[in-house]
Amino acid sequence: MSNMTLRKRIALVAVSALGVGLLSITPATAANNAAVGAENATAATDVLNVATKSGASAAASTTVASNLSAGLLTRSTIQTTATVTSTATVLSTGELVFYTQVGADKNSTFVVSGGLINRSASVTSAATTADRTQFTVVSDASTSIAAIGVRPNSGVSTYTVDLYVNSSLTNPAQIDAANTAAIDINAGTVSRGTLVQKYVVTVASTSASGAWSAADSLCNLATSSTSAADGTDDTGAGVIANGSNGYIDFTLLDAYGSALSGAVVIEATGSAGLAYNGDYTATSAASDYNLVQVSTDTDGKIDVARPSALDNKSFSTTVTIKFNGVTVCTKSIRFEGEVATITASEPVIARTGQQAQLHLELHLLMIKDLLSILNQV
Repeated sequence: MSNMTLRKRIALVAVSALGVGLLSITPATAANNAAVGAENATAATDVLNVATKSGASAAASTTVASNLSAGLLTRSTIQTTATVTSTATVLSTGELVFYTQVGADKNSTFVVSGGLINRSASVTSAATTADRTQFTVVSDASTSIAAIGVRPNSGVSTYTVDLYVNSSLTNPAQIDAANTAAIDINAGTVSRGTLVQKYVVTVASTSASGAWSAADSLCNLATSSTSAADGTDDTGAGVIANGSNGYIDFTLLDAYGSALSGAVVIEATGSAGLAYNGDYTATSAASDYNLVQVSTDTDGKIDVARPSALDNKSFSTTVTIKFNGVTVCTKSIRFEGEVATITASEPVIARTGQQAQLHLELHLLMIKDLLSILNQV
């Protein structure tokens, strides 16, 4: 359920009561909206889902899997009638498709404000108003799927899609091939019922969509070869033990949380070796390492290795990630070297017995401290 305050919920109920009757919050079971671009969620009676499956152009269908949205950027996940208000974001040039399962002996009415119904689909009696802002489907004794495609009006920053249900149309005479009931509901002579769900859709400007957003993108030093970027450097990930590699995880997003498409160029100072995988796995093949990596994948893991000429030697490098020519992340990594020799001056010959043992232990501690210091050079 949405985290609205009691005051906001009372206000929403009051507004709904003034217009079309009391707000229904009877829960219904439905699959949550899937990720943007993924297969559509299962439909359920009195639940309004947005088609997450994408296409070059939108498509409205009575088959759930065939519904396609164009330009969907974000969407609410959890979907039940108890959700009340859901959200989505669409490109100003896009078209979102919304679908529901119309219950037996019910009508489902889609009402759009700030946009136009560009397409619709239903297997039962249905009607659309002349201004293309309302679409009503009246079902007989069986359930069916209904869907609409909505385009935003020019210049709007948001639009809404409401779903109303009237459960009183149980007389078969009210549900006929002439669409009398649907037409009467659209005309206002028959109640469209109660509001069961609504979407508030944000219309994205083309300047922000598809453009790199520093606030929404992530880049971090990682110690694991499989960790996803979380924006925070893993502890100790900037200092690499001798014989090991460094890792950088990143994902580049726009202001709406959508993955970017473009040219990624990865460079490092000091001729460090670079490898890149989009699946967040470490690279093992030596042939995969280059001085520069170029990719169109904006989400993955960079492997950083010291130059072979500097094996076992201390080495530092700075890795730079560029997107479409703009620097979006820089990370510095220091590789520890191997201790070559230890030179002791002014040797002391300890006396035998317990004091000799103490001297030996002190010398060992001094050597360990020296090794630790040298490893950090």
